[in-house]
Amino acid sequence: MNKITTLIFLGLIGITNGQNAWDSGDLSFDYGSPFPDETVLISGDFLSSEIPNQGVGGIGFSLGDTSIVSCVAYDIHVTEGDTLADIFVIFLQDSTEIGPGYHIVGFGAGAIKLFVWLQDVDPAMVITMLDTSFNLDSLSTLNAYVSLSGQIEISELNETSLSGNFAGAMMNTDLNLILVNNGVFSVTNTLPALAFSHGSLELTADTTSVLIEGALNPLLNNGGVGAVTSQQGDTLTTNLFGYIQEDDETLTVYGMVFQASMEDYPEPGAQTEFTIGLEGIPFAFPYVLKNAALEQVLDLLDSDSLPSLIDFENLYLPISDGSAIYGNNIDEGAFAVLPGLIVSNSAGDNFWLTEVWQLSNAVLSGITEPLPQHPVSQVVVGNAYPNPFNSSVVIPFELTENSQINMLIYNMLGQEVGSLMIGNYLPGGHHYQLNMDRLNLAGGLYYFSLHSSSSHLGNGNFIYLK
Repeated sequence: MNKITTLIFLGLIGITNGQNAWDSGDLSFDYGSPFPDETVLISGDFLSSEIPNQGVGGIGFSLGDTSIVSCVAYDIHVTEGDTLADIFVIFLQDSTEIGPGYHIVGFGAGAIKLFVWLQDVDPAMVITMLDTSFNLDSLSTLNAYVSLSGQIEISELNETSLSGNFAGAMMNTDLNLILVNNGVFSVTNTLPALAFSHGSLELTADTTSVLIEGALNPLLNNGGVGAVTSQQGDTLTTNLFGYIQEDDETLTVYGMVFQASMEDYPEPGAQTEFTIGLEGIPFAFPYVLKNAALEQVLDLLDSDSLPSLIDFENLYLPISDGSAIYGNNIDEGAFAVLPGLIVSNSAGDNFWLTEVWQLSNAVLSGITEPLPQHPVSQVVVGNAYPNPFNSSVVIPFELTENSQINMLIYNMLGQEVGSLMIGNYLPGGHHYQLNMDRLNLAGGLYYFSLHSSSSHLGNGNFIYLK
């Protein structure tokens, strides 16, 4: 579980600056079929390492014109000797900014709004559910319950908290239906402040030159640079942090800690010289950590204390005198320069280290694949009926002009599984009867989209009981 929470933590801090990350909270709802008669209550810190354990957390961010808000709750338990998890996700993704208000459950072009319940799955799935590239591709094999109707209300959304409620109907791939009532979620942020979310680090260790650049997020890349800040009273600490993955198991970490009173920190466009060492403030404290496990990375980022040889076996610390420059750029970036000094570990191995850091704020680069395309909801298409059905279903729609109409059908993963030319229709109201036998599809939840030759008319969903 420590490995899991380490990954989760690093994924969260990688998007805190200019974005939102919440690591503690509560989720509850009533459920059942045909009427709710059971209750789920989840409460706790997302980063706890206890087993059995519960936790609630979330993320909210924008990338280009895509906004994502996700609340994840989990309950890890031991059943017949196996460690399993129930995972609950409230997920909203849209091409417009997501804010307080009502959000109808459904799929659209670049939009997903749903709640998901995975039962008795591998606890490592917690990471996947919080990952910014969250998608439905793996859910069908897990027989997850996925919302097919309902709404999600966000009542509060800011850097310190996310809260809201949800209700509706859920179905799994075995076509078991449950109703969800009185769903309430609330998460808050207690994470360390990420001052700069990405950057570059050029360094020379003896005669070897290294360039590290990218976002501070080991979940998404094998090298990154950033900085975390913390404050105690009038004392401000900035931990510049760069890492590069050496193999599947370990990282090499380069760090530079600056500590000073707030009045001694440089203003935008200015720089300050910090003396190397721990005698009084302001001071600078460079270090190198080789063969580091992710758990050790967590210790560095989640602690106000400086790294020590007692805690880290292969830690290199300065053994020569010197100074370092720290400065703030006018464009909300920062830089640091270590002209050079000798660092050594407990075994007496040492080398000459010089460093040049460039830090900046940047949006998360987590979404690398094209967004799944789903039909967009419009009022010109009515609800399919009867629903569920076992042979044919009627789809009402209304036109304002003469149009040739075709229909696209998507499965639960947003994959297109059928395309039909259903004919030419005059202006007015119409009812198209779809016979599912002609499509040779398995029973399940499907989404449909109606199109004319010039526009997308709307969408809906139905449950096919084959």
